[in-house]
Amino acid sequence: MDIPISLPDVPMSLASWGSVDEHFDEIRQFVAATGDADGLTMTAISLLMSRDSAARALGVDLLGELLRLRLIDVSDFLEVTAGSVSDVDEDVRWAAAVSLRHGADVAIADALIKLAQDPDSDVRFQAVVGLPAACTGEDEIGDEVLEALIAAAQDSAPEVREWAIFGIAVQSDVDTPRIRQVLTAALDDWATAEDARAGLKRRGIPI
Repeated sequence: MDIPISLPDVPMSLASWGSVDEHFDEIRQFVAATGDADGLTMTAISLLMSRDSAARALGVDLLGELLRLRLIDVSDFLEVTAGSVSDVDEDVRWAAAVSLRHGADVAIADALIKLAQDPDSDVRFQAVVGLPAACTGEDEIGDEVLEALIAAAQDSAPEVREWAIFGIAVQSDVDTPRIRQVLTAALDDWATAEDARAGLKRRGIPI
């Protein structure tokens, strides 16, 4: 990466937002308008070192957009955002979980597995949604990711359980006695029953 002579100014208004969709639309528009991936990367890294949690979250969001556009390597993203996964502020950890979903690489698995155990249910939700993207070279869910999804299927938050079972039932083709047991148990949960039923049918089990 070339070190730019001057870094782009990032308006901190980007850190104050209403809806999630509006926020990420603004992030996308800002990155597109700036057109300086190296400069934005350096600026985002400087935001990660801020004492202000909103600035740190914004730094992660900017890096996540660069990752989505493949303007930063997954390995570089993981290196510079390693501290964000354990940040004291849940908004920063939430931003990390969302951004990691753009990785679609087995390398993101460890970070998402950690975030799937986060104290904050919103963070866990974002991590669980992203976990199936952490695939092996054969595009199948790896054992560690599958274990994390099975654990998340017992989460206290219904939306986390729902996406965990969806990942196991629909986004994975793994078919073992244990998986069938997990899906069968999920039939008794209103949040997961529909996806569990679909998953069992996909595996040739009549319901």
